[in-house]
Amino acid sequence: MHSPAPPQAIEPQRLSIHLKLANDEYGAEGETFQLYDVEDAIGAAIEPAGVIEGHEIGKGFFVIFVTGARADTLLPMIQTHLSMLGVRSGSFIALRRSDGSEARFPTTV
Repeated sequence: MHSPAPPQAIEPQRLSIHLKLANDEYGAEGETFQLYDVEDAIGAAIEPAGVIEGHEIGKGFFVIFVTGARADTLLPMIQTHLSMLGVRSGSFIALRRSDGSEARFPTTV
C-alpha cells in the first residue's frame, strides 16, 4: 500500500517595512522612540497572519522585519495600517523572494 506524501512545509515569506527617518542617519531626536509604537501596532494588526521579527535603525530608515506564511495577505494589512498612520515620503515595503530578488511596494494602499 502506498502512503500519501507528508505535506511540505511552507517556507515563510519575509517582508521589511522601511520607514524613512528625518535624516539619512538615525533620525531626529526622539523620532525612533515613536516608531517603536508603530512597530507594536503593526505587530498587533498582522496577528495571526504574521509576526514581527525585529527591527534595525540607520542609514535614514527604521526597518521592521515581518515574517508570515503569505506575503499577499500581509502586504495589504500593513499598507492599510501605515495609511492610517501617515508615514514619511520615501518609505516602502520590500518583499525578499526565495531566489534573493526583492520587490518594493508603496506603504499606502
